Amino acid sequence: MAKLSRHASRQAAFQILFALEKDPTNNSIDSLYEIVLDGKSFDDYLPSLVNGVLGTKAELDEKFHRI
Repeated sequence: MAKLSRHASRQAAFQILFALEKDPTNNSIDSLYEIVLDGKSFDDYLPSLVNGVLGTKAELDEKFHRI
């Protein structure tokens, strides 16, 4: 099975991050991967995007708040 393209991985990361931001208490990352990817295979790029944003969320929120 082919893995997601980098473009598709970025789209999936955006969808996962949006869902987590919208309802963090009722969404787990694992369940969101299943919902968004619908059985598609992915490599380390997608989790690195999601985890990278989550790891710097406070800093990113501060930068966007100033805009």
